Amino acid sequence: MFWLILGCGGPSAPPPPDPDACFSEAQRLLTATPGDPAARAPLDCACDGGRPIACTTLAAWARDGTNQDPNLLQAAELFERACDLGDGWGCASLGLAYLEGRGVTVDTDRGLALQIQGCEVPKMASAKGCSNAGKNLLTGRWGTQDPLRAVALLERGCKLQDETSCMQLQIAKRPDAYIEAMRPLCASGDLKSCGNLGSMLPLGSEERDEALNKACAGGISLACRTLEAAAGNQAVKAAP
Repeated sequence: MFWLILGCGGPSAPPPPDPDACFSEAQRLLTATPGDPAARAPLDCACDGGRPIACTTLAAWARDGTNQDPNLLQAAELFERACDLGDGWGCASLGLAYLEGRGVTVDTDRGLALQIQGCEVPKMASAKGCSNAGKNLLTGRWGTQDPLRAVALLERGCKLQDETSCMQLQIAKRPDAYIEAMRPLCASGDLKSCGNLGSMLPLGSEERDEALNKACAGGISLACRTLEAAAGNQAVKAAP
């Protein structure tokens, strides 16, 4: 005789949530009300389930203080999760965090590498990542200058319909003409042109330092940050 025993071991566990359903619900909520705090739970579910856009959305919330206190460490961790899932914006945003020390220790080499990765991922490339990485390598702002690589990155960004990449690409392809155009403007006292001139000249050149210092002294904050970043990067590389 056979006995059928029902319910042995108690009720079965509920099925795990469907990440795609979670992401669809988050999209519905955010489309109706941008920044809707009710979207956090489905975004958490979708991010945990491997949906990178959900992770980058949560990262941006943590960075900007949307529906929570700003938390740059949490933002960096979420951008890293998205990057690991192949999201170019996640990589590029994590790269910026490392370049500027937002929630992580400054590491310019890693930051530049992540921005380049964000541009070059095969399926979810970040056009903004291409623009930033290309410009940084073109100008040597973070202590590394590679004009040829910059052109390749800006070309990719331009193909992704990023207007800034297209504009920077024209400069990158004719750097000598751009430098010659900036020199007389800088000499005439146009401080922004001094900053532009300095950023395009080779790292370590006396003319570059003079132009950037002139722009910085005149209140061009980007020139000051470029000088500070280059000095900091040189100090790190010179350390034993």
